[in-house]
Amino acid sequence: MATMDNLDLIEIKNLRPRVQIGISPHELGKKQEVVINLTLGVDIRRAAETDDINDTLNYKNVTKMVLEYAESTDINLVEKLAEDIAKICIVCFRAPWVQVAAEKPHALRFTDSVGVKIRRTSKDYPHPIVFVSLGSNINPLQNLKAAVEILKRRTTLLKTSKVFLTPPQLDTNQPPFHNMALKLIPCGDPDTFRGLLKEIEENLLRVRDPLNKNGPRTIDLDIALWGDVIFDNVDVTSLEGKSAHRIPDPDILKFAHTVVPLADVSPDSIHPVVKKTLQEIAVDVTGQRNYLDIFEIVDCTF
Repeated sequence: MATMDNLDLIEIKNLRPRVQIGISPHELGKKQEVVINLTLGVDIRRAAETDDINDTLNYKNVTKMVLEYAESTDINLVEKLAEDIAKICIVCFRAPWVQVAAEKPHALRFTDSVGVKIRRTSKDYPHPIVFVSLGSNINPLQNLKAAVEILKRRTTLLKTSKVFLTPPQLDTNQPPFHNMALKLIPCGDPDTFRGLLKEIEENLLRVRDPLNKNGPRTIDLDIALWGDVIFDNVDVTSLEGKSAHRIPDPDILKFAHTVVPLADVSPDSIHPVVKKTLQEIAVDVTGQRNYLDIFEIVDCTF
């Protein structure tokens, strides 16, 4: 574990989100108060010289994201909550070091609270923010929700897009698709994470027809962006054997059904090849400044 040498401390004390957390019968389906304390190890000397917020870690933004994440999540254990918050601090805000204390007040009789305290460094979370594209036209809402639930448990899910009803491409003799995108912190390297996506597809009975790769499907999961990294050829195991998978997904620059959900979930994220924001690409691909209006939005929650 990294030492605290040459690091200053920013402390955020006693955040109190209401979280759906717990495994006991009386906790299921209910929100309860959790107390979170953060200590972030950073170097504030530049900000002390310039008096400029851009030269330090903006703890207002950290607080906002941690609260939004905690109040939108549905998890079993305070251990995962603490781990996910540590990932947010390090991956999203590039804090070199963080300590997270998460407590459930009055969780046990005869105690004030029960909780965990963890310390993590940037070496613990080497992978960037990742964007995933999802699509389905066989029991679509059921399968999209099932896929999202698995990814909630296996990754740190930061944000979900709206669900868009889109016409089929290439093979048009099939029902319309429900498409969406996710912003998350992955559970491993690209090959490992791609393996998880394939596992989800298999669990949801994805069938690949070698004679019609563009046919109907229960679920389709693809890595759209892996931070700002470019992979021209990543060998991944699929049901057809080894195949090349390119990141960023080339479909981002070609198809509205791919880029519109991505632009919805993170409009200002930069495509590492063309150096445009996802919002700008969505406008280019659709030809519409109001690109979110070109597809019907499906009413559902995750």
